[in-house]
Amino acid sequence: NRGREEKDLVEFLTETLSNPSTLVNTVEEVEDAKAKNDLVVVYFGSKELETYIAFAISYKFSKFLHTTNKVLLDHYKAKEGSVVLFKNFDERRNDIPGVYSVPSMKTFLDSRSVPTVIRYTDKTSRFFWNEQGVLALVFFYKEGNEVYNDTLLDIANRVKGRINVFKNHFETDDEKKLGEIYQSLLDD
Repeated sequence: NRGREEKDLVEFLTETLSNPSTLVNTVEEVEDAKAKNDLVVVYFGSKELETYIAFAISYKFSKFLHTTNKVLLDHYKAKEGSVVLFKNFDERRNDIPGVYSVPSMKTFLDSRSVPTVIRYTDKTSRFFWNEQGVLALVFFYKEGNEVYNDTLLDIANRVKGRINVFKNHFETDDEKKLGEIYQSLLDD
């Protein structure tokens, strides 16, 4: 929640209405963004850039980049007008052949931006506490138990898109807090 002062409103409007996509010209810029973000969406081209930016304004959970540099198209084996989602989980890369429309971009990104198995953190809690009512299933991690890990991945793949699957190691404060929430539910 933000304040209601003029400076807070100006900050909010500037953040909301400014172009969220950064023009990149080098492989190093793209790789740097990939190293610092779990999700990086790159538009390769210029024809549908306005639609891409309109979508980027509406989607706050990703880093957005765009380029017209032929070297980048060749390096990433992308076609003119395509969008590539780079991510630090699952299959690492998803391609969509074009921007098409804001709703099609949202569907594309929504269906591919959630890890199959999620480690609970403050940052990933948005997948757990969801206004759309997506169910979450939590598995409590057992170190070195490969059968457990394989079973968890199998279940997660079967329910992906309907139920978000988390694993909890009870190592971080966020994970311990989630364990306490579950314990209080069991105690009731």
